[in-house]
Amino acid sequence: MHKILIADDDINLAVTLRELLQSPGTICTLAYKGKTAYKLARSEHFDLIMLDIIMPGLKGTQIAEQLREDGSEAAIIFLTNMNTVADICHGLTNADGYICKPFSSLELKARVDAILKRPPETRPKAVEVANIKIDFGTMKVFSGKKSLQLRKKEFEIIAFLAQNQGRLVSRDRILNNLWSSLQEPYPGTVDVHVSNIRRKLQRAFGRSIIQTIHGCGYTISAAS
Repeated sequence: MHKILIADDDINLAVTLRELLQSPGTICTLAYKGKTAYKLARSEHFDLIMLDIIMPGLKGTQIAEQLREDGSEAAIIFLTNMNTVADICHGLTNADGYICKPFSSLELKARVDAILKRPPETRPKAVEVANIKIDFGTMKVFSGKKSLQLRKKEFEIIAFLAQNQGRLVSRDRILNNLWSSLQEPYPGTVDVHVSNIRRKLQRAFGRSIIQTIHGCGYTISAAS
């Protein structure tokens, strides 16, 4: 049984989405305010959370960011009228999809079905990207017989990116997750650390796996 949370202050649209997506194997729950959506997402398990961005109480982007900080691994899709490149980059920082209104019901249903068919995620002990293995236990990076020992903060950054492989990760999210509230990192500190990681990967393995999305953040992938 799959569970979907649909959060949109347009009641008619929310009801229409429930009619589209609900089936004998899928239950849809509706929320019309941001705070209500966040409370539901915290108190219940949902396989997928569909969020409008502009809602009373809390914005959809705020809900997604807080859920990720809480450790939620639920898939998140934004459904929104906000369609600039900056909006999309910001939204994809914490989401698995971004669909602009008006949208095709067939496209939406196909995306939802694809997400719900994913196998359950488990916490890996290591992640491999383009034959570069990031081992969370030993805090080392390997490629074939070669290994690389990074500084603690450098490893934390590459591990965090690897755990979010394929997703855009903003500088702010890296700072919020890897620096304590008592620390005051200087401006550009994330860029400096990422630059050092890239240089060390290039020197050790002849390639990097970290890509910069200018103005948005970083992503880690085999295509980097």
